[in-house]
Amino acid sequence: MDHPVIDRHLWIEVAEYLVAVVGVILIAWTLAEDLGSPLWGGLTSIRLR
Repeated sequence: MDHPVIDRHLWIEVAEYLVAVVGVILIAWTLAEDLGSPLWGGLTSIRLR
């Protein structure tokens, strides 16, 4: 039988991964707005479409 502790540990791992991904996206988004360079603008517009 599966132990709840293992499932809980796995959930924590997934949650940390999701938080890290969201953090990286927010940082990239902030840099894009701050820099305002054509490259960053092009990347963000492509992703939004």
